[in-house]
Amino acid sequence: VKVIQHMVDTVWPGSSYKVKKGCPIYATRHLIGASTLKIVDIFFTSPKYAEQPNKIKKYAIWAIQADGPGWYEVPAPRNQVSIKGLPGYVGPTGLFRSPFFLEPLAAYVKSTTKSAGTWG
Repeated sequence: VKVIQHMVDTVWPGSSYKVKKGCPIYATRHLIGASTLKIVDIFFTSPKYAEQPNKIKKYAIWAIQADGPGWYEVPAPRNQVSIKGLPGYVGPTGLFRSPFFLEPLAAYVKSTTKSAGTWG
């Protein structure tokens, strides 16, 4: 709750809005986080990673890289020698199409189906 309140205060200085468990902002953030954790748990309990902490650690480090599978449908190769911008670099494709990103986003979009607001 403290982190979310800090975000609200930063984005809307002077706002008197107080974040509480169960309020719409908290609920939406919780929905996204819970959905993401579920996807990650399912992924790492698959036979390829179950009970293999070193393998999980290596994948997780790669996944959060700027061109990793946390963001891209087809990430840059894990053990690529070249660096972005240099010859031989193979870039990722499908930004924001990673299942780690798409599924929580879909849950968020679904939660906003009947929302309304004034924009501008």
